[in-house]
Amino acid sequence: MTDPFEKKIGGIDSPRALDPDFRERLQRMIVEGVVETGSVEDDVRWRIDGPRPMPPRLRRRVEAKLLRRRLFRPSLPTTSIAAIVLILTASAVVIVSNRTPEPARRVIAPTPSPSVTPSVTPSSPGTRPAARPPGSLYAFGSASEFLRYVRGEALQLVGPYGIEGGGMYGTLTGDVISMPASGSGTAQPGTPVSMPAMASAPAGVAHSTTNVQEDGVDEPDIVKNDGERIAVLSQGKLWLLEVTAGGARLVSSMSAPNASSLLLAGDRVVLFTTLYGAPPAARRATHVTNRVWTSVKTVGITDLHSPRILSSFEVEGSYVGARLAGGIVRLAIQSGVLGPQPVPVEGDTTSSLRVAETGNKRLIRNSSVGDWLPHYVIERAGRLALTGHVHGWSAITRPPDHAGVGMLTLLTIDPADPRPDNALSVVGAGDIIYSSANSFYVTSNTLNDVLATRRGKAPASPVTRIHKFDISNPSRASYAGSGAVPGFLLNQFSLSELDGNLRVATTHGFPWLGEDRATTKSVVTVLKQIGNRLLPVGSVGDIGKGEKIYSVRFIGSMAYVVTFRQVDPLFVVDLRVPNQPVLRGELKVSGYSGYLHPISEKVLLGIGRDAEDTGQAEGLQISLFDVSDPDHPARIGARTFGVMADSMVEQDHRAFLYWSPNRLAVIPATIWEESNDRTPWVGALTVVVNQETGFGRIIRITHEGRPAKNKSIWAAIRRSLVIGDSLFTVSDRGVLVSDLATLDDAGWIAFG
Repeated sequence: MTDPFEKKIGGIDSPRALDPDFRERLQRMIVEGVVETGSVEDDVRWRIDGPRPMPPRLRRRVEAKLLRRRLFRPSLPTTSIAAIVLILTASAVVIVSNRTPEPARRVIAPTPSPSVTPSVTPSSPGTRPAARPPGSLYAFGSASEFLRYVRGEALQLVGPYGIEGGGMYGTLTGDVISMPASGSGTAQPGTPVSMPAMASAPAGVAHSTTNVQEDGVDEPDIVKNDGERIAVLSQGKLWLLEVTAGGARLVSSMSAPNASSLLLAGDRVVLFTTLYGAPPAARRATHVTNRVWTSVKTVGITDLHSPRILSSFEVEGSYVGARLAGGIVRLAIQSGVLGPQPVPVEGDTTSSLRVAETGNKRLIRNSSVGDWLPHYVIERAGRLALTGHVHGWSAITRPPDHAGVGMLTLLTIDPADPRPDNALSVVGAGDIIYSSANSFYVTSNTLNDVLATRRGKAPASPVTRIHKFDISNPSRASYAGSGAVPGFLLNQFSLSELDGNLRVATTHGFPWLGEDRATTKSVVTVLKQIGNRLLPVGSVGDIGKGEKIYSVRFIGSMAYVVTFRQVDPLFVVDLRVPNQPVLRGELKVSGYSGYLHPISEKVLLGIGRDAEDTGQAEGLQISLFDVSDPDHPARIGARTFGVMADSMVEQDHRAFLYWSPNRLAVIPATIWEESNDRTPWVGALTVVVNQETGFGRIIRITHEGRPAKNKSIWAAIRRSLVIGDSLFTVSDRGVLVSDLATLDDAGWIAFG
């Protein structure tokens, strides 16, 4: 059956009639919204579903305007027409070339080897493999084959302003550039295997760590501690604190401009920074200025008084995310657009655009292999020390269909000897990462498949590609397999590996388009690796019809899925038999939970918003759910704060802390107590959790009014942690130390 959205989308040059209301909205967006007023006065009589093709002059102008706006990324929950503009972008571009890429060779099932280069199965020259399973990857047989492929892809994507997109499968979910799509909080040692456990910590004082999704797999954050030292990223600096009896003291700080997150590996801090524009050393080495790079710095903190940079390098591409397992960092980088630097566009006339596009095509045809490989530069004392490529062409694989020219690169980094050249890449894009102790997964979505849209083969609904890498070898990663599932993911918690199977929760359809909401639904799928393919072995669907997923949590063999439109159904999915998953119970309550945290195997804590009957979100709501009976989940208790409120826990799970010895949850919050309040209360709620009755004592902690050299800095509490008998809350103003038992103030450490 044809999807309703597919019925409504006819390419711009398509003679097929569109739904009148939808057509009118698209027409208005193209002519009145996307193309500036006055730029196409002579062509406004053209209509989207007219029987004649769009006039070339209008088509080129629309293409140019849309290409300039490709970086716009709307939020999925919104219903604004901006989301439709993003979908329309792929429909509005002219087909430049129909060149078919050079046949490639399929990767065989992986085996541990001393090289990151994937193995290949020989194939006859000039022929494609007989079978092309969805999701499987192929390796290139030679440098010339790789070059022919990327040139062919680029020529189909190039325009006057350069190559449109890099990876064909862009992201509509997760945060790809500035921060990883990752969660956080804390659990205690000795927690059962099905529960999120505390990251490994040195012997000594009890302390919390970043709330990680998988035991033994640490995730980057803005605050790290090992029970003796605290490292904080704030105000463009790395602040280092030493834990003392009943508190802490600020020892030193060092400049870390724009650093987004850090990992703590023994006596070394690894800093990740996204650089918008090539750093000076990279410009000198690559002569490319306008691309995104990722900086990786290793800082030695053996002496807190004198932290020093031990290693510094930059990699071409944006930061997707990183994980630390077994003392080794796995870093995912998205090189969205590679290839030669586009020629400058002189003016906005048809002739100038044509000249620029012709020049860009000439550059592509004359490009070399090195133009399409991600670069790295190593700096010492701010000067270029070494430059090169993170890998050669033989370390690259690609999907069997068109995937653009961008690279999703996975680097293996030993903090004791950081190097940028231990890597492998997949052609395409990546947005969400998930890692277990031995497997690293990267996903991308086909919604922005530009070439497919141009050819009238746009997906009726988003499809999520999943690539799996084997990271059991600490020296290097290797490609393991790929697969695909219908729909899109919410975040990293939509993925979970158990007993070698990957469980995936997705929403099908386009829930941000109001008229299509009735067709949306969510599905939990179980994938099993067979050879180098991730194949579905079981699924359960029709979860939350007409709604989208707002939170997911896999705990052992059970999955808990929250969907929302007007009420908050909590669904329980039994995955004990992977090829026969069963939807067990459902609980409907008002509002929704944007984050689910397991208090025990039988109790879940939900953090989200209350809502009116119409679905309008209101105050901050915390709920406690009894899931001991999968067929009959129940809400033990709930509390609502303010008429309007928000918690960053919904977007960033690392902001949440649960300290089980004291049954204490700490939830950053911004709360408007009354509808006419101009200034909200900003701080953190400390909540004692009672698994039998709900919630006990609730105390508010705030950093407002605390001494600070710069009082204009926002006092929002961003993180909290426990060390010994003290609770530490961290904002950009400083660190507040509170007595863990009474929550009375015990000290204040100001930043700056």
